[in-house]
Amino acid sequence: IYTLTATGEQGPIADALVCRVNVGLGAVQESALAGIETPFSVTAAGNDVFVVDLYEGRAVRLDSSLNRVGVIETPFITEGPTRGIAYNSDDGRLYWLQNLGTMARLVTTDLDGQIEGDPVLIDAPAFLPAGVRLGDLTYDAANNWFWTMDLVERVIFPLQPDGVVPVAFRSEPLLR
Repeated sequence: IYTLTATGEQGPIADALVCRVNVGLGAVQESALAGIETPFSVTAAGNDVFVVDLYEGRAVRLDSSLNRVGVIETPFITEGPTRGIAYNSDDGRLYWLQNLGTMARLVTTDLDGQIEGDPVLIDAPAFLPAGVRLGDLTYDAANNWFWTMDLVERVIFPLQPDGVVPVAFRSEPLLR
């Protein structure tokens, strides 16, 4: 951990900015992403990294050295862009986000891509009058929910794993 002042100087200070620097193990070679024409979303699960194609919906699974381990075909039956994938460290599953017009849904799979449970429609917050067109997805283990962004209204809000927007965020966005 490096502690920097607002001017970029190192040293302890009350208003210091703490940044965690992660050093990677290498760069993904083009061949590792073969079959992923439009890489769009990425998530890490244990020692693996998953990269999802925006339009085809399939994911390439890479190990921690960024070598290709395999491919997971899209869990979606109907076509539509796969906007996000996130690993839920609490239940050990992948959550896939797909937009369908002005609706969006979550599909849950295990790490090998086997669907677990039924897809759930995302409960759009009341302050989004035209439904949702969501961007990427990331899991927040401290709160047991995901963060996403509506691409049209440009607001960020959380989603529970069952697709429901937490009560505190149903009428007012967190960030606009």
